[in-house]
Amino acid sequence: MTNVTFEEKSKVVFVGCGDKAHGFARMHDLHSNKHGKYQLVFTEPMSTKPIDPFDSDYVTIEHFPECLANADIVVIVIPSYAIDSFLIQNYTLLKEGCVLVDATNKTGTKDLKDTLAALNITSDHW
Repeated sequence: MTNVTFEEKSKVVFVGCGDKAHGFARMHDLHSNKHGKYQLVFTEPMSTKPIDPFDSDYVTIEHFPECLANADIVVIVIPSYAIDSFLIQNYTLLKEGCVLVDATNKTGTKDLKDTLAALNITSDHW
């Protein structure tokens, strides 16, 4: 008898679909094991912004904010000035244990840590 094990992939959601997100997708295509343990998902929080197609067979685009609910890791790749409103509107959607990564397009001195402190967000999420 053959033992078959199924390992669920960790869902990594990239919030933002600009140049940095496309760069992450390209790096994944070039350097990752396509059958590895991560499922890359991209989403755009601004519903009116058109999304340039990703030239990849290994990433998907999902609707915002629904895709946040079951994310294991959320990588924020939006301009840093938008991070306040993003967190105010969406941090409660993240599941317990979700890892939040700041890869914002920095436009000032404020970062994720400062934003969380300013918003008085002290959650087990981060």
